Amino acid sequence: MTNLFREVGYLVLLYLPVGVLVLWFYLKSRKPKSESVAPFHELKRRPAGESNRLRIEQLDEKIDPWLMTIVTFPILLAVWLMLTKPSLAIVILLFIFSSISCVTTYGRLRPLLRTRACYHLGLQGSDMWLKS
Repeated sequence: MTNLFREVGYLVLLYLPVGVLVLWFYLKSRKPKSESVAPFHELKRRPAGESNRLRIEQLDEKIDPWLMTIVTFPILLAVWLMLTKPSLAIVILLFIFSSISCVTTYGRLRPLLRTRACYHLGLQGSDMWLKS
């Protein structure tokens, strides 16, 4: 029973930075409704929907490896910790390493997600133009 708690503890410890990162993105993405409504109601311009959709797909291809890294890296570390039963110092060192990798991932993902949000707003604007 103690080993089970230790193994679950390794997973929780290594996914704590990931959880903080996900919470941070969630809190940053919440906006008041007035800010999240597309400002295009009667604007009559040439839609750029296809180019925006392609740019969003390109950004998704750049974002996906970072998301896969942030999900699989703690699992691999936790499996290694469960198999080798290292000392407390190594567990703390791996927690710090996992935290640093989350901070690095946040630094890489933030500009990509902001750019993607801008292109998505343009895509919504062109969709609204087509519907009107």
